[in-house]
Order: sequence, then C-alpha cells, then structure tokens
Amino acid sequence: MLNRKYLSLGVALRTFVLCIVLVGVSAFVTSRVISDDTAAKAGDPKQPQMPPEMAEMMKKMQELGTPGPHHRHMDAFVGEWNASGKFWMGPGEPTTTEGTATFKWILDGRYIQEDYRSEWDGQPFNGLSIFGYDNFAKQYTSLWMDNMSTSVFSSTGECDSSGKSFTFSGESPDCMTGKLKKHRMEWRVISKDKHVFEMHEADKDGKMMKMMEIVYTRK
Repeated sequence: MLNRKYLSLGVALRTFVLCIVLVGVSAFVTSRVISDDTAAKAGDPKQPQMPPEMAEMMKKMQELGTPGPHHRHMDAFVGEWNASGKFWMGPGEPTTTEGTATFKWILDGRYIQEDYRSEWDGQPFNGLSIFGYDNFAKQYTSLWMDNMSTSVFSSTGECDSSGKSFTFSGESPDCMTGKLKKHRMEWRVISKDKHVFEMHEADKDGKMMKMMEIVYTRK
C-alpha cells in the first residue's frame, strides 16, 4: 500500500514538473516570436534583411505596376455610351450602324475594358477591347477581339500633351492577300460626353485610307 502511495505521488510530481516545463517552453517561444517580429519591424541589423538588390527590384516593380497620370487620361472613356458607326468598304457612301458600348476600369484601375455591341449586315456584332498604359514601355497599348474574327488586333500608341488625343499604330490581317497590313487608330476626346474613334488602313499601294468612324455619345 505504501509503495503504491509513493508511486502515485511520484507520477503526480512528474506530471506537475512536466506541466511547468511546457509552460516555460511555450512562454519562451512566444516571447522569442514577439521579439523577432518587433526587431524586424525596428530594423534590427541582427535580423535577416532583404538584400539591397532585391529591395530595389521590389521597389521598381511597385513603381511600374502603379497606375499614374497616363492612366488618368483614360478616365474620359469610362461610362455607358451610344455608338454611331460609319464603315467604308471602298469608294462611295459608308455603311452606317447604331450600337452601344460600356467602358470600365478593370484590374484595380490598370486597364479599361470596352464591351461594344451593334449589328453588321443583319447579324449581331460584339467586340471587346482592352486599353491601357505600359509604364515599362512608356506607351499605350490596345487589344481588340470580336465575334467575326479569330485574330487579336494589337496596337501601341501615345497621347498628346492635352491628354485628349490618342494615336495608335499596328498591323492587322488582310484576308485578301493573306498578309499583314498597317493600320492607324485615333481617339479624340471632344468633351466629357463625347469622343470619336477613327481607324485607317493601308490600301494595296500603302496609302492610309479611312475605313471606320464611331462617334460615342454618353447615355
């Protein structure tokens, strides 16, 4: 009976000591984590620091990824619009269409997306464009896709000092020759409630000819 009593007492004592040790270890780990975190925030030189070149790279990446004044020029396009279009397939009077367009900022103010809807030859015509400014390349970029083509029209451009006139250039497929032909696009902000888009393409002699005009009027 006495041995059992001492045995039980020993077990209880070891359990108590173990609990004390675990509490002490937990307190030490917690205090170390807090100390390390505080030291890191305070810039303790004893703590591991980001290499200077890595810190500089992160800073540059943040600068290049942050929208700036060139993006603000595009604010004029945001909204709901009625779109009146004219299309020239050759000499003579143009074909006219009526449609709608929605321009909105996407990806936290880095790009503008246009959703364009109208009709062409009695069939629904839907287009999508992505418009932005590349801080790295220091130029505007434009992508256009629609439901009547499998090609993506890519252009790059610039804006004048007024922030209201944009000019883009690029190449697009010529279905008649099977080659690429040059194109030029122009955006002109007339007022907060109106802007005009024009597209010119090179003819067989390389001369730029106006083939599209769309007048956007705010709803």
